[in-house]
Amino acid sequence: MTKVIALSLLMLPSCIVARRGANMALDLNVEKAPEHDAKCNQYVPGTHAWKLGWLFGGLEHCRCEDESAIIANERGSVQWQDSYLDDKMNSFDYAKKNLFRDSKCMPRAERVYREALADIRKAIGYAATSKLVFLDISYNAQALASFANAFRGESRKTLTRSAFLGRFDCSERALRVPELDDACADSMVTIKKYQTEAASCLEAMHALEHAREFIDGAAFTQAATLVSEAAKIMREKDSRTDAALIGKASEASAALLGIVQGLLPRVEEVIPPF
Repeated sequence: MTKVIALSLLMLPSCIVARRGANMALDLNVEKAPEHDAKCNQYVPGTHAWKLGWLFGGLEHCRCEDESAIIANERGSVQWQDSYLDDKMNSFDYAKKNLFRDSKCMPRAERVYREALADIRKAIGYAATSKLVFLDISYNAQALASFANAFRGESRKTLTRSAFLGRFDCSERALRVPELDDACADSMVTIKKYQTEAASCLEAMHALEHAREFIDGAAFTQAATLVSEAAKIMREKDSRTDAALIGKASEASAALLGIVQGLLPRVEEVIPPF
């Protein structure tokens, strides 16, 4: 009996090697196993079996059928980034399937539109209850910028004040619009003293310049003028709480919100059902 056990243990490594060799073939032919594809697709629509375990042949990895796609949720968010198999974010370990239950494979362009829609809804929702006018401006600016990113076929970029605290140069703005030159110059004078307020004006400037070609000309001019006037008052009054500044910033926020509200149906109509 002891000899039989010993012999079995000696044979185990060769069995494992043989099994691994067999399953390496399975790894390359998972399309022949539709039951595994169904398991992947059950948790993340649009995925299929990509790799089977080398030892026991069980489902190990799932990947989007369209390898150019990305796994994201209804808001376009990529969650649990450490749980993806690589930075393409289109595959996952089946053992972690429950982390991705509210996601699906989608074209990367759809993901950016979904991110824009989420930013637009956030800005509109926040404006209904907010009493912080410069934060309103920032939310509206992010929504407008995300919309522009989507319609340009670019990735979403988060607007941050740090971008303006370094070596930002108003004359080197990528999509510079002369009507916003003063808004940029005045905000850069006050950015170190009144970071939140000045950064909000700069974010609005950036968003308006990037979305200009996609929005109504009169609405653009009105918003650009109000943002510029708010930035000028902040510089001249050297204050973040001056009544004239708050009043003008409120007007600018309302003008931006009006633009953002008009973008909502334009984004909704290009996004397919989740």
